[in-house]
Amino acid sequence: MQPEILLSRIVVLIFGLVFLVKGSEFFVKAAVAIAKKLGVSEFVIGSNIANIFLILGVSAFVFPISIQRITFLFIAPFMIFMTFLFTTRI
Repeated sequence: MQPEILLSRIVVLIFGLVFLVKGSEFFVKAAVAIAKKLGVSEFVIGSNIANIFLILGVSAFVFPISIQRITFLFIAPFMIFMTFLFTTRI
């Protein structure tokens, strides 16, 4: 393998790991903020999120899950917008 290609893959891997850590940190903070606004225990929200993603992860590992294009174009951005809406203090 050429050194340039190897170096570019290592850089992409490092950036991916940094974004993964920062994204998960943001996700946890947003979940805690939502739980506080709803007056629910943080454990309940965290437990539900973990259960959902563990089941999705295991299911996707066993049988790949196909996602429709509208999910990426409309539903996912809407969910992100709603998360910002509920977690920011105005």
